[in-house]
Amino acid sequence: EKAISVLSWMEKAHFYGSPAACLAHIHSAYFLHSIPGNHWTNQIAPWFPTKAILCCGQSVQKAQALRYPHRTTRLAYIAVDLEKFDPSVLPSPIEAKMELGLAHDSIIVGITARLQHWKGVHVFLKAASLIAKLHPEVTFLVVGGIHEGEPNYLAELQQQIEDDGIVECVYFAGHQTNVPLWMQAMDVLVHCSDNEPTGTVIIEGMALGKPVIAAKTVGPMEFVTEEEDGLLVLPGDAGALSVAICRVLENDDLRGKIAKAARLRAMQFGVSRLAKDVGQHMCSICLCSPDVLASLIFDDTKL
Repeated sequence: EKAISVLSWMEKAHFYGSPAACLAHIHSAYFLHSIPGNHWTNQIAPWFPTKAILCCGQSVQKAQALRYPHRTTRLAYIAVDLEKFDPSVLPSPIEAKMELGLAHDSIIVGITARLQHWKGVHVFLKAASLIAKLHPEVTFLVVGGIHEGEPNYLAELQQQIEDDGIVECVYFAGHQTNVPLWMQAMDVLVHCSDNEPTGTVIIEGMALGKPVIAAKTVGPMEFVTEEEDGLLVLPGDAGALSVAICRVLENDDLRGKIAKAARLRAMQFGVSRLAKDVGQHMCSICLCSPDVLASLIFDDTKL
C-alpha cells in the first residue's frame, strides 16, 4: 500500500524522512522531544520540508514556535508504559527492597537519572547531607549510569559525599535495566533536572504512586500540581529540596494524599493516548477523511 505520510520520531531521522516524503510527493512531520537548543540537529531540522512538528510538551512547543515561527507545531504529550509502572504487577516496596539487596525496613529516597550535571544529582546529594542529620535512618539511592559526555561526574559525586560525611547512607546503583523495580523500592522519588522539557521519570514515579518532588521548571510544572499530586522546589536549591523531602517523610497524611493523586494524574499519560493524539495530528496534516482515520490502526508498541 502507498504511504500517505512520513513521521520521523526524532529530529535526526527527519533528515532522511523529509527527502523521502518529498520524493514520494507526500507530507512529512517529525517529533520533537526536547527544548530546541544549539545542537546542530536543532538548527538544521526545521529547515527541511515538513508539514508540522509534533512537540512533547507545551514548553517545547512554545520554544519551537518562538525560534522557528514559520513552522506549524502540534502538541502531543509524552507517554509512559503504564503496564510496566503498575504497582499491582510489581512486588511490594518491601519485597522490591529485599529483591534488590536493600534493607527491607529502610526508608529510601531516590533519584533516577543519567549522571550528567544538568540532571542535578549533586543537588540531590547536597540535600541528602542536610537530611541525614535529622533522619539518619534514610538511605539515598542514585539509579543511573555514567554518561559518555561527562565521564568524571560520578567521581565528583563520590568526592562530594565523602566530603559531606554521608558515604554510608548513599548507594550508587549504576545503570539498571529493571527501572520499575528500583523505583518501586523507593519511598520518595526526587527529580532535580534543570530546564527539563518533560521529565518522563516523574510520570513513571507518579504511576507507581510515589510522592514525587521535582524541580520547579517549565516541563515538570506541566505534569505536577503543587501540593496536590507532588511538590515543586526551585532548581539547584538543596536547602528547599531537603525541607520538601522532610515534609513528605514526616507527614503520613501528606504523603498518602500526594501518592493517591499522583497515580490518578499519571493515568492521563498512557501509550494509547499518545497513539491517538499522533494519529489525529497526522490525519489532520494529511487532510485524511474521517473514514480514513477510522480505518487506521495504531500499534502502541511501535510508538
